[in-house]
Amino acid sequence: MPLLNRVKMFRLLIIRFLLDLQELQSNPEAKYDFNGEKSCIKKVFLRGKIFNDSIGFFHYMSSLTRFHFNPLVTILRSVLASFRRKLRVNYKDERKKIKPKVDGSAFFGWFVNGASEWMVAMQRKQISIPSDVRVLLDKIRHAGFDVWVVGGAVRDYLLGVPARDWDLATNALPGDVISLFQRVIPVGIRHGTVQVLTEERSVEVTSYAGRGHEGILAELGRRDFTVNAIALAYPTLELIDPFGGREDVAAGLLRGVGDATDRFREDPIRTLRAGRFVSVYGFSLETRTFDALKNAVEGLKTVAIERIREEMFKLLVGDSFLEAFEWMRRAGVIGIILPEIAQGPPHHAKAAAHQRTCEHLLRSVQFAPKRVRLRLAALFHDIAVLVQPELLNAGSLRDEASLSARIAAQVLMRWRAPKKMALQVSKLVESHISTHRHAWSDAQIRHWLAKLGIGLTTDLLDLAYADRLSKGVPSDSLQEIELLRRRVHSQMKADAALQIRDLVVNGHDLIGELNLAPGPVVGKILRELHKVVLNEPTLNDRLILLDHARELMRNDEFQGG
Repeated sequence: MPLLNRVKMFRLLIIRFLLDLQELQSNPEAKYDFNGEKSCIKKVFLRGKIFNDSIGFFHYMSSLTRFHFNPLVTILRSVLASFRRKLRVNYKDERKKIKPKVDGSAFFGWFVNGASEWMVAMQRKQISIPSDVRVLLDKIRHAGFDVWVVGGAVRDYLLGVPARDWDLATNALPGDVISLFQRVIPVGIRHGTVQVLTEERSVEVTSYAGRGHEGILAELGRRDFTVNAIALAYPTLELIDPFGGREDVAAGLLRGVGDATDRFREDPIRTLRAGRFVSVYGFSLETRTFDALKNAVEGLKTVAIERIREEMFKLLVGDSFLEAFEWMRRAGVIGIILPEIAQGPPHHAKAAAHQRTCEHLLRSVQFAPKRVRLRLAALFHDIAVLVQPELLNAGSLRDEASLSARIAAQVLMRWRAPKKMALQVSKLVESHISTHRHAWSDAQIRHWLAKLGIGLTTDLLDLAYADRLSKGVPSDSLQEIELLRRRVHSQMKADAALQIRDLVVNGHDLIGELNLAPGPVVGKILRELHKVVLNEPTLNDRLILLDHARELMRNDEFQGG
């Protein structure tokens, strides 16, 4: 990762750190309160006073990265490890209550002073606006209208991460915007929003009434969360933050704008979008916002299923998926969009088993690489046990996998997911790797690759690894998957004929050499020849395969047109 990006990402950490320090200085009792809504150390357990020694400080920083900004984990852990070596401090010292040989408080004071200066310098750094977006901004402004950068781009700028989406707000009417640009989609024109297409992206432009600060303040008041209700004036780049969004961004807090109940009622998809922000950015829900969300969750039933699907897919691939799912489960969102997981059996013993299975599924998703198809498969791979708890003891693994695959397909069809994705996820769930496939022969591995394809095979191996991590199995079980992965890669590199098109003969060869008429029998013979080559790759020879095809034609099954 480039150094500049590391610096931008580290900026968020420093802001949160200083906010906690300010709270501790103003309220000494806060040293022992790790559950405050805005505290970025609420999940950290430290012994004694938090800032009394360097060990506590190192724990604090490690936990901060772990729970609030996962991309920083590798960077900061390496930094903290070097500091521990320098100070000759380790976890054994902590357990033995050995005092560090270097004054931790002096080091801590140096860090705070340096961090304060660093944060001020970073806040002065201007947002980087892509050239195509800047062209739109200039054109609207030169037409005599006010224009602001709003929403996710400003939030991501404050987070120190690359902007995912670019949204603009202007006092130009939608008709004015349409007349200014050639490629415009009036996707939300009833609500004053259109999409302007550039060569690089789609930019959402929302119109508001009035000029100057009064107009933009009214527009920001209609936004969903305070972290999205911040505007950047163009071209002055002045930040307008009427609802304390910058502080909430720094504190990792998701809070509704004004009356959160009104915001959720205006667009119920915001109840699920809150979960997406928790998952992707590591935010926590403010108490009143969470209460409002719970009261508005029934409104999700009126939302187009396509919008629900897209939010759910984005939630799935976040770094903090587990925390987000728990927030959404407690709020009742999961009960509406995925009742197969939310509804448990009434019997106490079965309820405990249901809970264990749910936790296993969710941990599997968290451990899986962040690919939508793979994480969907992880979410569904044991779901049959939740729908039919009797399978837990009585059913076979094959029955469980088959039913789980059918449930996955049903849910994805209900969400109106692309048919190809639904089929692939179902296939992954049904083909879930058993504990014995590491002992397969090379021929069995080639047949497996031919059936699934390289892409699905990679997902299946990653799913098996995540599944075992979630179960907390011994390391040798994980090594079995890694061994199987190496053998699969070896077969992929061996230039084996994994697809029928890789055979040295094709349908035209069979028709010409064997005087066959075009028809289903040609495909049938090719499939049989492919099985032969999968069993023994050296037989992928033109003369050998044509001779084998002639042998097949003596069988009644392969005769006819």
